[in-house]
Amino acid sequence: MDDSHQLLLHGSSNGSGSSGSDSYRPARCRCGHVLALCGLCILCILCILATATVFRHSLAKYCADQGITAAQLQLFHVDLGALRNDDVLTLTPHILGRVLRPSPVEAQIRMSQLILAATLHGELVKLGQLTLPKLQVFVTGHPVTLRANQDLWLNFTSLLSIDNTTAFGLAGKHVVREPQTSWTVQGQLSVVCRVLGFDIQISNITFQKTVAIKGMAGFSQASEPITMQKIVRAEGFREHLDTQVRINLVNPSHIGVALEGPFHFNITQRGHHFGKASLSQVDLKPGKMTMLVNFVLEDTATNHDALCAFILGYITAEVQTLSMMASRRSSSNPLLAMVLDGLQLPFRFEPPEASFIHHISADVGLIGLQVTAEITNPLPQVIVLGAMDLSIREKTTKGMDIFHLKGNETTGLGGQELQPGNSKLHLSLSTMDANLKDLFLIGRLIKDAVDGSVVVGVSGPLTITIRPSFTVTLDYMANGVTAQLSCLVLCGSAHILNPAAWLPERRLSQSAWTAEPSRRPKSSVAGQPAMQ
Repeated sequence: MDDSHQLLLHGSSNGSGSSGSDSYRPARCRCGHVLALCGLCILCILCILATATVFRHSLAKYCADQGITAAQLQLFHVDLGALRNDDVLTLTPHILGRVLRPSPVEAQIRMSQLILAATLHGELVKLGQLTLPKLQVFVTGHPVTLRANQDLWLNFTSLLSIDNTTAFGLAGKHVVREPQTSWTVQGQLSVVCRVLGFDIQISNITFQKTVAIKGMAGFSQASEPITMQKIVRAEGFREHLDTQVRINLVNPSHIGVALEGPFHFNITQRGHHFGKASLSQVDLKPGKMTMLVNFVLEDTATNHDALCAFILGYITAEVQTLSMMASRRSSSNPLLAMVLDGLQLPFRFEPPEASFIHHISADVGLIGLQVTAEITNPLPQVIVLGAMDLSIREKTTKGMDIFHLKGNETTGLGGQELQPGNSKLHLSLSTMDANLKDLFLIGRLIKDAVDGSVVVGVSGPLTITIRPSFTVTLDYMANGVTAQLSCLVLCGSAHILNPAAWLPERRLSQSAWTAEPSRRPKSSVAGQPAMQ
């Protein structure tokens, strides 16, 4: 009994004993472990593989997070498309830009479920949702896989659905008024990146990125102010003056948009309202641009003085500042009305090249005074002269009287038409209008003629009519007007002091007078002596 028991425990050398012993020997795997323990090896291997996979995914997510954090977006152009006056609040922005080195490893990136938001009153507010039908990654102009530490070039058209018109309007107002603003993009990324020789795909990576946007600064920067380039149309009616003006402005941002009008503004000058401005449409582009603005200058009892001051300043070649004020009634589009509300656009009304009356020639004879006035009409419309009582004074409008230009349509002085551009106005007046009896005044005029500095001031009431029927009386005043005087009786000394009169048959050459510049008299008009 005991022997058989020992045989079963320790085995036997015979055939039957040998088969019994093999049935109790523990099975072993090729690695040398007992077969029962080989599952542990498999588990360890699975754990190692799982750990490596988790590590790779964690590393890939870490690289993605680092890329999102470190990525810097540069926008070259954002064309928002056309914003029409309808109820469908959608835009189709076309975006050109690049992301500086967004990934430390090779990757393919796709974005989805993008939300556009902005900070309003200290709170991040959703503006709308971006849909990207097609996004291509460009490197040097060709669609390729994004390589490590290589810039991501953006060139795509998206669809922006505006969910909150109030928030979008407030955000748009900030973009228009401020030189710098920022919007936030939220969404999800799907990344296929190559880590440690393996391609790893990670989906639904939530991200949030704040993007700095260069604003429009109200289109009125100190270095690039809004200026009037030219008045292209002018029509005068009984109670208002209609003009169309080409203005220059600079959009310092990268944002462009086509806006459907009309748009209406109030015009003020020196704090006084005196007209309205309107635009049929606005095609806003980055950089320098021009646009046509229609002005209606109203002649009423409350703004008559402001209107006269504006017209006088323009025809006398003075720089004037106007302001276009917007309100909620500036546009029928609720979104644009919110953006424009309160916008103030000051701009400079650039003067024409020459003042209205810029040169006067007078010939005082025995029986009359012959006057030729060189006048520049800066408007693209005929101006008709009416009654005038202008004093021509020595040097400035506060100097001594030299002669007067006084008359109206009945005396033949008024009623003369001035075409656009330069004109010469010939007037025949009485010698009583000349004040050349003061010998000291005559002496100073002769001296000024010899020195080549005959200038006068012109002042007094002047009535003009801008065709067809806008009539206004201006308190005209201009200094620095060049003059040429000829007087046979009282100014004979001027003839003596004119070297060209010494040898009338033999004019002295230019070189002869160059040898003695001290004797050569200067002239107020090129090629003509100051006094004859």
